[in-house]
Amino acid sequence: MRFILHYPEANGSEIDLLDAGAIADIASAAEAAGFDGISVTEHPAPSATWLASGGHQSLDPFVALASAAGVTSRLALVTNLSVVPYRNPLLLAKSAATLNRVSEGRACGMDQSVRSNVLRAVERLRPASSRHGSAGACPTDTSRTARSGFGAASASSPCATTRC
Repeated sequence: MRFILHYPEANGSEIDLLDAGAIADIASAAEAAGFDGISVTEHPAPSATWLASGGHQSLDPFVALASAAGVTSRLALVTNLSVVPYRNPLLLAKSAATLNRVSEGRACGMDQSVRSNVLRAVERLRPASSRHGSAGACPTDTSRTARSGFGAASASSPCATTRC
């Protein structure tokens, strides 16, 4: 059995996002205590009504988990939730791939269906002239390694080689 510590969110509108403690400190303590991972969630724009009724604020999951990655060596880094409609698909894919790369494959949490949808959206955003060939492989093409900035989508990319 594996245990993951969920970073405690700040509830209400009068509370600072970091009242639970710095993410790096909590991640370091979680690893020292034997936890297998740390997770965060995302609420990009919680309404005042939701916060007043006990809702919580949250850190950006990719920035927070990158901070955790910098002070740990084995914790799985889990995004319990990433709100895809609030994010540009290309930047979401890049953020997830960057986190996975800087953490040496410890980023987890983007399930295959979400990943596939994001990668299809990224492919649609690329100009037709750069989708194949020497500019880099198609992000959804699992037979080749992407050599462009879209390597996150290839089978040999960081997103495809997580340790989680």
